Amino acid sequence: MLEILLHVRCRSWNPEYISHRTTIEINGIFVLLVFLSHFCQYLTIPLPYSHIYYEVRRILGQLVVTTFLFYSGYGVMYCIRHQKERYIDKLPKKICEMILMFSIAVLIYVIIQGALGKSYSVSHILYSCIGWKSVGNSNWYLFVILLLYGITYFSFKVFRDDEKYALFCILVLSLFSMIWLKDVQNGTRWYNTFLCYPAGVTFCIYQKQIEKYVMNSSLRYWCTLLLLCAGFIVCYKLRSNLLFYELHSILFVLIVTAVSMKIVLHSTILEWVGKRIFGIYILQRIVMILGENFGLQTNPVFYFIFCLIGVMAFAQIFPILTRKARKLL
Repeated sequence: MLEILLHVRCRSWNPEYISHRTTIEINGIFVLLVFLSHFCQYLTIPLPYSHIYYEVRRILGQLVVTTFLFYSGYGVMYCIRHQKERYIDKLPKKICEMILMFSIAVLIYVIIQGALGKSYSVSHILYSCIGWKSVGNSNWYLFVILLLYGITYFSFKVFRDDEKYALFCILVLSLFSMIWLKDVQNGTRWYNTFLCYPAGVTFCIYQKQIEKYVMNSSLRYWCTLLLLCAGFIVCYKLRSNLLFYELHSILFVLIVTAVSMKIVLHSTILEWVGKRIFGIYILQRIVMILGENFGLQTNPVFYFIFCLIGVMAFAQIFPILTRKARKLL
């Protein structure tokens, strides 16, 4: 919070509200919240003076991953608009790169878990490489994003330059995927924020119209933000229903986007974290598992420092480990 407050600046309009730098800084905030949320799962006693955070954690729930999905959808659509068929044809390679990077992370988990006395079948490990199963790591997000990239590739290969038909196809396939995941996987996390990705694609397609509407009138901007907040509160109250959960997830990320239209964040720390989001998200549980086996969870403050330093070290080293492997593709 201090890091955000120290660097936040208000503007009448922030033209870089959804630029690469802004989105990685915002994702930097949320990946740290993901880190905190996962860290709490390993504690036997709560962190001291943390009752406010635990309440924030309860309120946010899966909302901490909504910006990842929304900005992914926006980023893919932005690249398709600017590079067209050339980028669409790159999507299979992008999918392979992600599987390769995740497979390296899975291998690290398997080695460490093996040293701690846990073993997995070959089929379990292979399924883990695409995020379908877990070897102690966070896996569901990788599978979901691979599935969404595959859906995007299929939709644009079928409809090519017709963005609206491709968007409709993405939305329909996303709904079918949610139903399928609800039946075959345990846990609502597999599907309850799924539509944030199509929302990002939609925002990119209609970005000029949205900007024209909110930029030309401060009154329209503030009324829009107020309506988004009111809708979010209503949907939050009803989020035990899946439809309202999806709506409140989309409204949340739209509120973040609307706020970033007025707020500028130029934080070196958040930018550093955002650029290493894959390593932080995927590898954080390794350090937490090691700390748990060392018995550090009985001293939550020291355990937290150990995990934070360890995760940041892994996040710095991981791109070096994967760079050569990615070049092979």
